[in-house]
Amino acid sequence: MCDNETRSIVVDNLRDRFEAVSSIGIASVYCNYKEESEQTLVNLLAGLWLQLVQRCDQLSDDVKDLYYKHKDKDTLPKLADVEKVLNTKIGRYERVFIIVDALDECAGSIRMDFLRKVQALQPKANLLVTSRFDDTIAREFESCPRLPIGASTEDVLTYVSSRISGQLAKHTNRDPSLAREIEEAVVTKAQNM
Repeated sequence: MCDNETRSIVVDNLRDRFEAVSSIGIASVYCNYKEESEQTLVNLLAGLWLQLVQRCDQLSDDVKDLYYKHKDKDTLPKLADVEKVLNTKIGRYERVFIIVDALDECAGSIRMDFLRKVQALQPKANLLVTSRFDDTIAREFESCPRLPIGASTEDVLTYVSSRISGQLAKHTNRDPSLAREIEEAVVTKAQNM
């Protein structure tokens, strides 16, 4: 789901660049393993669709029809309905950017289905996916440009030092070697991510 609290720099940059351009659609999903029960295939696709709808001044007839169909019955739209409206909405834009952040955090049972659904939106939509390394995900993007990224040792040390001097200060002040042990352990673990 797109959580405004956890938007990425990429999403912010796109929204800033194309804020006044109504022919550009931007939608993002931030996958979070803690929200597994809410991150169903229908909800993930509906979240993209909702963001694209919100960017428009007026709701299209297909969106209104879907809303009233389910409002009266107090039901939720089916996957096929959401896909149809999402595809229709994407088709109304000149260009669409879809960002899927932390795909590896998406529940394994729906991860690949979701990925294939958003990949099927290409070439109408430009797709950016971020993920920690995962063989299954990597195979899906073998032919795509990739940019491996990771935290630098200095960044990790700066972060850990700030946490140690704050929350762990009462422990590390008594035993200064504990701070060094924590820093070394975290830096070693971070290199494997």
